[in-house]
Amino acid sequence: MYKIIFADREEKILKILKRILETENGNLKTFFFNDAEEAAAALSESDVDMVVCDLDMYVDSGQPLLDYTKENYPGVIRVILTGYSLEATALQAIQKAHQLFLKPIESFQLKDKIYKTLSLKEYIQNENLRKLIAGINEIPVLPEFYYKLEKMLEQPDVSIAEVKNLIAHDPALVAKILQLVNSAFFGFSKNISDLTQAISFLGLKIIKTLVLYLSVTATIKIAPQLLKVQNEIWHHSLTAASIARDIAKELHFTQDEIDNAYAAGILHDIGKLVLLSYNNYYEEVTERSKTLQCSFYEAELSYFNTSHGDVGAYLLGLWGLPDLIVESVHYHHHELFKDDDEVNIKSVLQITELVSRDDLPDPEEIIKNYIIENPKRSNKSQDNFN
Repeated sequence: MYKIIFADREEKILKILKRILETENGNLKTFFFNDAEEAAAALSESDVDMVVCDLDMYVDSGQPLLDYTKENYPGVIRVILTGYSLEATALQAIQKAHQLFLKPIESFQLKDKIYKTLSLKEYIQNENLRKLIAGINEIPVLPEFYYKLEKMLEQPDVSIAEVKNLIAHDPALVAKILQLVNSAFFGFSKNISDLTQAISFLGLKIIKTLVLYLSVTATIKIAPQLLKVQNEIWHHSLTAASIARDIAKELHFTQDEIDNAYAAGILHDIGKLVLLSYNNYYEEVTERSKTLQCSFYEAELSYFNTSHGDVGAYLLGLWGLPDLIVESVHYHHHELFKDDDEVNIKSVLQITELVSRDDLPDPEEIIKNYIIENPKRSNKSQDNFN
């Protein structure tokens, strides 16, 4: 059973929330407060999974309730439910919370969002890791720059020039984008030095994914001796993204699906970036891998009872990324494609992970070995080719 605290100064809002959730008492235990201090006290008395409150809820010390929750109960998921939709308010919100819900909200949407967010906890069975991801200061919430870009891209008439002007304010990001577009991963015949041209070539979805990945990388504080490892993760992610894109192309996926496959490839090891800041994660898992003579992934499971795929999926899910990308990141070390007839981004990323380990980067050979000649896959793969 999940436990949720709802805090709002308006009694009528609390009554509406009670009415919406009154039929869910079999799965949820809910607490409702119009006083922040009472809500804070309830946090100390119950093993709470989520706090949902408005921005104007402050404890007696003058500290916002969400800040109090983050500081004292980092494993609790923090959600803002507010009637303010101004961008300045939203930017303030994402610095404090994992999710932002706007009033008014349909009852089915509220239930769906709550259950979807709470279900992410199933990815992380290790409570210490769950607290780390939910509360670590370096990456507590969706990066602000990514949020601004995402909101800009939601506008139907957004232009590449507008995107370029936003990105141009971050020289480090500009350098990474130009480095990527001129790398062998894309194989363009001429050198590209113009940011507008680079954005046009890469596409807005890939740009958005890069912004997210690089924003996370820039905010994580890791030991100097692990910078090389961080760089290796980046290059492996680019390789995986490139292979996933090529497989998706060979399977005649739509352009949107191809872009999603690339995005999943870039993000699939983002959990490793998070875990690099966790005590002696890399050293301990590496040593265990040598001792047990097993893969790094298997050593992770042995050490944490969870993996970087679970950690990455939990974090991306908290940030509200598309379900299929979250699932792809979660399952990329699971060889479920053998039992799953559907050829989609998740299965492409699973195959990509195998290929990157087997050093078999030819997409035609990959498809032949893992899809076409797999009897459980053949019918579906032929549908994609036709």
